[in-house]
Amino acid sequence: ENTSTYALLILIGVLYTIGSIAFVRAVDEPHKPPIFPNFYHFSTDELLGMWLFTLGTFPSIPIMMIYIAFNPSNGSFWLALLLCVIVTIALAGLTLCCYPSEKERKPTKILHHMICACLCKESWYGYHFANDWLIFCWMMVVGCFVATFVTALLLLYYLVEYSPFDIYEYLTGLVDMILFLIGSMYLTAGSYEIANETADRLSKDSRIEMSETNTKTTDEESATSNVQSPLANGTGKV
Repeated sequence: ENTSTYALLILIGVLYTIGSIAFVRAVDEPHKPPIFPNFYHFSTDELLGMWLFTLGTFPSIPIMMIYIAFNPSNGSFWLALLLCVIVTIALAGLTLCCYPSEKERKPTKILHHMICACLCKESWYGYHFANDWLIFCWMMVVGCFVATFVTALLLLYYLVEYSPFDIYEYLTGLVDMILFLIGSMYLTAGSYEIANETADRLSKDSRIEMSETNTKTTDEESATSNVQSPLANGTGKV
């Protein structure tokens, strides 16, 4: 049991690490060429990173199935399995949204139309579930939040019971889930069109303000340079 689960955890860590490097390359300035530009499924670093995250999350499902096989009556294992499935589906959806053929068009709204068929379009659902990318992002946030909350409760339980091995497992798991929760919230917040428009507006306002400041400084320097001192003109008069 432990050998299999830890081997899969190592695989997850390797895939997540490489995927993180790909994402850093995708947002780095100046822009770097993709690592695998000729392979369609990895044609951008963003797409490569999403595939690695998806493939890295999938092994969590068999890990939880192994735990359930040895302890089928443990409800927390079944909940963890459900959360792993939800997060894997969310990452797979985000990966599909990253394909160049999808990004050239407007954001897909397949799930959006399904949700709005049952809910009012004018409600808050229409804003927070504006496209499939946002829907999958929110699936990530909810899954990570529930997992973080449950992991924290289990850690407190084993602290009271004082089980060193379980404390170690749930403490490291809680740190991981907090990082995942922060990352998923950050990704979701940056995916709103209003957030992007606000950032663009603030950046534009900042550039305009800087340009006005530079123009004012240049005018003042020009005016100062045109004023001669009384001694410079040889008359002693201004």
